[in-house]
Amino acid sequence: MINKIGKILIAFSIFFSIVTLANTGLDNKSTNSVIEKIDVMSELLIHQNYQQPDLDKFKEKIEDYFGSNSEESTDDFCLNHNSKNKRYGIANIGNFIYPCLLLDSFLGEESDKRHDKYVKQFIAYNKLLFNDDNSVKKYVLSKTYSDLPEIVINFNYEKDALLYETVVTNPYESEGNEWRYLFYNKSSKGYRKRFLNDMLLDKSFFRALLMSLYVNWNIEQYDIGIQGKKVIISQSTKDKALIHIIKYQSHLQNGGEDLERSQRLAYEYLTDFFDKDSSLKDRLEKNNYYNMGIKVLVDKQKVISTSHNELLENHYYTKSPKKYINLLQKPDSSSSIIKKLPNNTEVIKLYKKFRQGGDYNEWLYVTLASDRSITGYIHLNNLEFNY
Repeated sequence: MINKIGKILIAFSIFFSIVTLANTGLDNKSTNSVIEKIDVMSELLIHQNYQQPDLDKFKEKIEDYFGSNSEESTDDFCLNHNSKNKRYGIANIGNFIYPCLLLDSFLGEESDKRHDKYVKQFIAYNKLLFNDDNSVKKYVLSKTYSDLPEIVINFNYEKDALLYETVVTNPYESEGNEWRYLFYNKSSKGYRKRFLNDMLLDKSFFRALLMSLYVNWNIEQYDIGIQGKKVIISQSTKDKALIHIIKYQSHLQNGGEDLERSQRLAYEYLTDFFDKDSSLKDRLEKNNYYNMGIKVLVDKQKVISTSHNELLENHYYTKSPKKYINLLQKPDSSSSIIKKLPNNTEVIKLYKKFRQGGDYNEWLYVTLASDRSITGYIHLNNLEFNY
């Protein structure tokens, strides 16, 4: 399919030739117009078994992934960014997104190698984002430091458990864009509690996440590279992300630090934000710290967590066509069974650093919510995240 480069290029050339012949007699400007190129892209997707969603469903997914309105014109944006990577247009004719760099391919200005790269990406992105097509997963998983993090981190695609878990065990984002770890593109979804918790399972990420929030605190909007759209993060969403991180620090015991030291550090970090935002302290107190279960002890210069510690955990439920699933000692289907768990058993994801390679990302290391002394491995296919 998308790995069969020759077939893609042949199909692409055929469709381009059809458009060219159909427009014989028209001037070059009309022939090379963005609309005509979008028509060719649409035909290419159909040839690759892309199931075009209806317009309402397409708009719904566009808003969910990008927080943007697909009714905006694409012409000017992609014509002005056709030499830049990670810039995308949205086509309501055919209902798909496309990399602006792909426009150059229609003009014959790019090498075959670069042309092929963006054609394969174009097909994979649309089949995954709008069709949830598993046939492109192998290709996406092979792009560990490019397409895969862009889909999961930048585009907020969290539907596929294996893609998601592969990214959170080895997250990658270009410098200056770490805010994507913290916030969804769709503002009404709030901050990325699940992704944030998964990253914080590895304590080494804490400082980077805190610093990213601090640096981006006063930035009002973010360019996500999708048709010139801007993501606007509400102040309350930033406040909640901050409280989440501070709450985590109040629990964190790292490098021999005791609990009291962690609580004092949480207070220091929080007051750093008070210095940066003069209205933050009053806003948090007025909103009772958004009922996220922290208490600021000014006299003792500590932040303590009083309730809702489940905010710092990612919970799952077991699921299987059978009546139970196996909790295993190792991430291997042939491993010894620790316990048989009935469907709908609640488990909590724990941290486990796997070596690179193998199928380890297909397994989660978990503990039972009802008995945290019991831990083991469960395959992703047998788990459902509890939103």
